[in-house]
Amino acid sequence: MVRENKIRMMTKLAILEEDHGDMIEKARTYYRSDYISGYLLKNIFFYTLAFLIGLLLWSSYRMEALLQKLNTMDIIGLAWKILIFYGITMAGYLVCTYVIYYKRFNNAEKKLTVYRLLLDRLLKEYDKEYGDGKVTGHKKKTNRNIQKI
Repeated sequence: MVRENKIRMMTKLAILEEDHGDMIEKARTYYRSDYISGYLLKNIFFYTLAFLIGLLLWSSYRMEALLQKLNTMDIIGLAWKILIFYGITMAGYLVCTYVIYYKRFNNAEKKLTVYRLLLDRLLKEYDKEYGDGKVTGHKKKTNRNIQKI
């Protein structure tokens, strides 16, 4: 019976590790702030790149109209409008990124907690079977140990 319990727990651990191993590892090795800030920095870079590509495509599409209005256009005003649009959309994108990765990290922490609980249960099963503390380092108290004290 004890062996069946151990096999079930080892199977649950293996499934959990296979399905969510990367997520569990990140939750184990990173602080929440480091995890989220890493993704925020990465997304700032990618959003800026995407924005510049979009701006290039937009200006290519509107090139004729831009060249006709070039002499009468307020270039500094246009640049400010583009920067304000970039800032507002970047802020919205970063808020969404923060919320998404905050939730992902919380889910990973929950999976890590489940993984650790299953691992602790498995170690207790080994201690029940062997009883000498070689697995977890906790020796079973016996009458002999108590009498020595």
